[in-house]
Amino acid sequence: QPRSRGLGDVYKRQLYVLSAFLSSGITHLSLKLVGGSNRPFETTFRVICYAQASAEVLNLLPVCGGILGGIVAIYCVIIGLREAHGTQGWRAALGFFLPMLVCCGIFAALAVILPMLAYARLH
Repeated sequence: QPRSRGLGDVYKRQLYVLSAFLSSGITHLSLKLVGGSNRPFETTFRVICYAQASAEVLNLLPVCGGILGGIVAIYCVIIGLREAHGTQGWRAALGFFLPMLVCCGIFAALAVILPMLAYARLH
């Protein structure tokens, strides 16, 4: 059993790095779209990694640690992007939240369109 736990830890670390890399890429792309990317991708990657690592400590708190850690991570990413890229705060915030807004918009559109298509197919 210790062997399987070790493999899980290895995969967890690889997924963490992959997750940081993908979220940095998406964030950097959205920063470019709003005109807030004044530095290379490496800068965005560093900000995401530092912010996530600093907020991870709060996950040790029982009950509310995960929520508090998530809020602190968002705050650290936005402030970090603003300072590291030398951009305005609203551009950093919009660059961070733009992918979430797009996904929510797509899901909302699907939630409206799919029932309409199902109803039209039935009648």
